[in-house]
Amino acid sequence: MIVSDLMTREVHSLPPSAPLQEALALLAEHGVRHLPVVRNGLLVGIVSDRDLLAATGGVSSECIDLTLSEVMHDSPKTAGPDDTLVTASVEMGLAKIGCLPVVDDAGALLGLVSETDLLRAYLAASRDGRISGEHDPPVEHLMTEEPRWVTPDVALVDAMLAARHQDFRHLPVLDADDHLIGMISDRDLCRELGRGTAPNTPVAQAMTRRIHSTSPGEALTKAAERMLEHRISCLPVLRGATLVGI
Repeated sequence: MIVSDLMTREVHSLPPSAPLQEALALLAEHGVRHLPVVRNGLLVGIVSDRDLLAATGGVSSECIDLTLSEVMHDSPKTAGPDDTLVTASVEMGLAKIGCLPVVDDAGALLGLVSETDLLRAYLAASRDGRISGEHDPPVEHLMTEEPRWVTPDVALVDAMLAARHQDFRHLPVLDADDHLIGMISDRDLCRELGRGTAPNTPVAQAMTRRIHSTSPGEALTKAAERMLEHRISCLPVLRGATLVGI
């Protein structure tokens, strides 16, 4: 399968002169996480909801005199329409990014392919019997082991620094008995601090308490199905009640 078979063709985009408030509103209206920045039909950059949250904290940007040109990634990784999904997957994995704009030889934007698109393709191949055995390993073969975690009394600002220092997007929250009681993401942290929440506010007041998890021995396709079903981008991995990975 190639990228053009899977990519989203109807892509919302803005010019580099657009204000951040317009970009935030567009992302919220359409429920998307990435926004290509286009000038005269040609891709010149990309911004994610994380970029905008980092710049504005998720609050109204009426008083923030910034445009997309000031926060966008101006040399984004891209894919061609005839690239294979394997090539796109490797590119996204190496760059630690969630999507690739798809462009033609002239740099014109044709669409977007995201990690969610790749996940759907993986599951479709599994259902068709094209993936099994070594291509559907247990979660423990691919999970990040011994992930960084925080306790519920840790301050929001300290949790944000911990996540950024080790380039983590999600932090499990463990209680005094090392039981998983919540999850907090960099989006949650940016949004709370941007709303004016005191930096020393405990993580417990902002974390997600409804947790979806997996086990080390569960097949990767089963974990992928759960992530798509609940529209989440990570699953803590529990052995019994003990956190062993993400």
